[in-house]
Amino acid sequence: MDLNTWKAQGACINVLRKKVFIIDKGKHHTKNILLLHGFITSSYCYHKILDELSKYHRVILIDLIGFGFSEKPKEQYFTILQQADIVQEILKKLDIKTISLLGHDYGGSIINEILVRKNLEQIDFQIESIIFCNVNMRIDVLEFSPSQENHFMALSKALKKLMSSKGMFKKDIRALFFDQEKISEIELENFWLLMQENDGLDIVDYVDNYMEERKTFWNRWHRALRNSSMPIKLIWSKNDTVVLPMIAEFIALETPNSQLSMIDTCGHLPMLEKPKDLLDLILKT
Repeated sequence: MDLNTWKAQGACINVLRKKVFIIDKGKHHTKNILLLHGFITSSYCYHKILDELSKYHRVILIDLIGFGFSEKPKEQYFTILQQADIVQEILKKLDIKTISLLGHDYGGSIINEILVRKNLEQIDFQIESIIFCNVNMRIDVLEFSPSQENHFMALSKALKKLMSSKGMFKKDIRALFFDQEKISEIELENFWLLMQENDGLDIVDYVDNYMEERKTFWNRWHRALRNSSMPIKLIWSKNDTVVLPMIAEFIALETPNSQLSMIDTCGHLPMLEKPKDLLDLILKT
């Protein structure tokens, strides 16, 4: 799908003094679901499942602040807590009363923060269910060796370089796939264009701040998972080299009412590599 066609399905709206791109499809349905994307991507990563999912749900997609067609503040890191504020305000503007939430990678941390607020009775909508998909949380109870910590630092540096070179960007996005043939050159080009949108390549790097936030708020988020009484589905890729399946297994053990499903022969982006598998698992919730 070309970007003009994708963009035409949504619009930018003003939310808490920021311009946010949203797609709201299938409004006639009574069941609602919000999908949040991960780091360095955008709502476009869900383009393979949007049409089919909107046959059963009202589907709301958001380009988070700093990504895609949304505003990209310069010299400012937009925190996960601020992203959660934006999400809450959008749902209020759309008059959503009950909704299921799905977060992939970075988007999962935002969903986790919203779960904290639900447990504290700080949201004005009901959450029907939560789906975490390959969520890159920091698990403090796991023992990371010095070599693993060095790996995280190297990953941070690699992601910084990734944002400055189209060739490196495409190469590293392909590396997220178990089968690199599952992402097309057009899709790679579109992701690169979305990175450039609104001077995105000039924004302050997110990587170090994002990793530090996961360290800072892990106890808060972990406690919310342990104390949750609502259905939580964990959808993970067996061959994800970014967020290892062992993290999903730990979260499943620590989280009441959780159900873990694995997608075989799939890397970090199941919505692009195994869209039908992911869609089937979403619709089973």
